Amino acid sequence: MFIKTEDKELEEIMKGIMLEMGAKVVEVNDISEVDFRKIDVLILDTREISDEWLFEFINEVKKVNQRLKVMIVTCKNNIKSSILVMKVGITEEIFFPIEVKQLKNRLKSLLKSAEKEKKEGFFSNLQKSLRALNFVDRRKLVRTKEKRKETLKKVEKNEKEN
Repeated sequence: MFIKTEDKELEEIMKGIMLEMGAKVVEVNDISEVDFRKIDVLILDTREISDEWLFEFINEVKKVNQRLKVMIVTCKNNIKSSILVMKVGITEEIFFPIEVKQLKNRLKSLLKSAEKEKKEGFFSNLQKSLRALNFVDRRKLVRTKEKRKETLKKVEKNEKEN
């Protein structure tokens, strides 16, 4: 989980909630593309961010990590912002003033959703890998049968010539 806000009090509250739920919180000043691949949840305080920047940023992040769950903390409660949230695939939106109980429930829901998707993704990838291995094993088996046939033909040919 990565939290980005200028509000240190809010950041500490969110960190505390997430750590209480067993989540690992990443603390870095500059987050890299590699870091974005590793995180499951991104929380952004959008009070100081323009809608256009948010739209571009989330689109870029989603290119790197499609399963990333994004929560924004905002004071913008209007139709334009809601449409933007839907367009870029932001999972949760919470408005100021924030109630700690509501924040806790939303973060818990977000974390569960991310964990579920991560597990499903793991098993899906595992199934794909097993299918691929099975395909490779079948190809090896076919090649082995073909080589046996070729070898038998050569042996028969040699026996006839001798």
